[in-house]
Amino acid sequence: MFAQLSISDANPNPLAGNALVGLGGMGFFTKRPFDRAGIGYFHYFYSDALKRGLQDTIHYPLGDEQGMEAFYNFAVMRWFRIAADCQVIEPGDRSFNTELYAGVSGQVKF
Repeated sequence: MFAQLSISDANPNPLAGNALVGLGGMGFFTKRPFDRAGIGYFHYFYSDALKRGLQDTIHYPLGDEQGMEAFYNFAVMRWFRIAADCQVIEPGDRSFNTELYAGVSGQVKF
């Protein structure tokens, strides 16, 4: 398990703080000892001064940003892995919708 929390006075920082939390480790199946899995969440708290300044000057609708990610890493061989990944992101730019991203990747270890 991991977690991080930061707090700032937001002067002159654009972030007032952020929070990250997650859980990662072995896969779900005992007969697959080299698989890995994880899930995590993040939240960025943008400073009120930044949000107000962008809104007042260029009418940019900035809000806080948050999202989560889950992955499963299949160890096909000890030297070859295939990973499935899914992310949900609510962007700070309120003119964009919350989005779902999914992907698959491969890794070869030499």
